[in-house]
Amino acid sequence: MSSNVKSFLFAGVMCLIMSILLTSANLGLRDRQALNIEIDKQKNILSVLGLIESNKKYTGDEINRVFSESVEKAYTDQSGQLYDSSTIKIGPSYFENGSTIDAATSQAIVNDLSQSGLISKDGYLEQDEIKSSETIFNALSSTNESVKSIVASSLEIARRNIIYILKKNDSIVRYAVPVSGYGLWSTIYGFLALEKDGETIAGFTVYAHGETPGLGGECEKEWFKEQFVGKKITDKEGNFISVGIAKGKVKGAIPETKWDNWVDGMSGATITSKGIQAFLKTDLEKYEGFSQILRTEAQS
Repeated sequence: MSSNVKSFLFAGVMCLIMSILLTSANLGLRDRQALNIEIDKQKNILSVLGLIESNKKYTGDEINRVFSESVEKAYTDQSGQLYDSSTIKIGPSYFENGSTIDAATSQAIVNDLSQSGLISKDGYLEQDEIKSSETIFNALSSTNESVKSIVASSLEIARRNIIYILKKNDSIVRYAVPVSGYGLWSTIYGFLALEKDGETIAGFTVYAHGETPGLGGECEKEWFKEQFVGKKITDKEGNFISVGIAKGKVKGAIPETKWDNWVDGMSGATITSKGIQAFLKTDLEKYEGFSQILRTEAQS
């Protein structure tokens, strides 16, 4: 066997060995990476709930212990009701509403959704299976647009969103919700916490983004996040309006009567600021049923 052939064989064997080793290493790290991502989320939730200091280092075990001992994970729908699970049971009569959808039509709708794979054969619907109205419409054999709209609306109302609750002596102290949406260059991910009054912001954090450092990237800085603490998501009459981000300083740009609902913007990052303002309103509105219940209790 010539030396050239031996060299090629050696190189081929080494490449094969290295490929196997790299693949094994990647598989071995995958679980660790997933765990680190989960720990980072828990850390941010604990931070907005005021259970840890944002500038202090904690081990993964410490974060996991505090989270497990202090935070209750639940789900809530538009009515504000809390659930232990995100799974919805869709029975044969789920969509029946009297005049528009009778028992037979409801059963036909459930059959259509089951056959299309939107719900399981035993009638359970997972949250990530609540698709767009267009997808739901396509799954239904009914040509009645009114029926299709009712079905899509019913599923959207039933959608359960995750919520993280801090309690003391079985009473709610604060609660945190995930928020996310587009900035300028990326999707921005974070959490926002509210006090038990359902209207006062207790904390805001950003844990992942791809915005420009020094501009939109300032959204992760303490000076920006700390501004949200104490701000209101309701107006003076108690109506939900979320929180706004001014173009520049609030003072001088926003009437003083509205300062409770605004924070200073990031210089040179108008689009990022508008993006954050938009998704905060969209995401907080999903929890308005729950927040309204707390606001009513606080006033009684």
